[in-house]
Amino acid sequence: AYLSSVIWTLSVGQDEGRKREVRNNLNALGLGKLAKEERFNRLINQDTFDEAQTSEAVEYFIQNYGAALHVEEFTDRVRAAIDIYYTRYHEILAAIDRGQGEYLSKELLADPKKRLVEPMPGVGMFLALIKGWLGEDLELFFEEMSEYLISHPKTEYKTDQLAAYRTRLAPLGKFFQEHPARVAVVTSSIEYEANIVLTEVFSVIRKQILNWPISEQKKAELLSRFQNPRSLYDGFVTASDSSEIRLKPHRDLYSIALHQLGIPPAQFENVIGFEDSESGTIAIRAAGIGLCVAVPFADTQGHDLTAATHILQGGLPEAVLVHACFLPEERLQKN
Repeated sequence: AYLSSVIWTLSVGQDEGRKREVRNNLNALGLGKLAKEERFNRLINQDTFDEAQTSEAVEYFIQNYGAALHVEEFTDRVRAAIDIYYTRYHEILAAIDRGQGEYLSKELLADPKKRLVEPMPGVGMFLALIKGWLGEDLELFFEEMSEYLISHPKTEYKTDQLAAYRTRLAPLGKFFQEHPARVAVVTSSIEYEANIVLTEVFSVIRKQILNWPISEQKKAELLSRFQNPRSLYDGFVTASDSSEIRLKPHRDLYSIALHQLGIPPAQFENVIGFEDSESGTIAIRAAGIGLCVAVPFADTQGHDLTAATHILQGGLPEAVLVHACFLPEERLQKN
């Protein structure tokens, strides 16, 4: 599996940084001589990946070079395992990039309604809100947000309790219509991965928009606005913008985002950062951002999120409906 993953990455992989890491690991694991092997070079230079041809070649490489491979140390096994993991991950991403995301989801997941790549609950509505595109139509999402929070296993909201927040939704939507927020996405994924994942996320959001409780005219407008992640976000920061050893929990990615958004240090206190992981919340704090909101999901429920100002088990719907995006009450009353 390891040698097959090396050949796949070097022949058809799309990220040059990942290719450099694979070559470095090949040397570190004692197989550097493969780089001078004619058969190996033919495989990695043909820009295609033939599974049968590769399998046959791997048997040859094992017979002739296998004795040099050393994976006795734990760190060496981790090197090999990471290369195998990223090969499979990038194979899936490549298929999604070819438009096979829905097909793969049906093949690999037991739930036909699930997708391999899905947006966080409420993220489409949230982005449309803070960019100022929903306006007072935000109130039309009350039932959807309320039902989500009442049924969420980690929250304890009651119907009457949430009903009290309904009247704030229209003023909240109007506020952002008049004062659109600048928004950046900050991810520890490399640019190649982020581009494919966010493109797929926006594809799913567009399908969700078709069922939103808004007019057909507004749906058409939003479908256009959610065509391209790069045109929606005002800042776009990935691991490729920094060093691998300076990703979250270091501040670097968020500091780059603040720079891209043109926000001076004196205004950092007016910035909100949303994160779903422990390392992310620490990175937000380290960058000096004024408000850190944790929105954990199933895989990060065990994380220590105490660095966050607020931990919202109900995610973005809770941030909007219950907390009015953390705007002071008087700001809404002015609208």
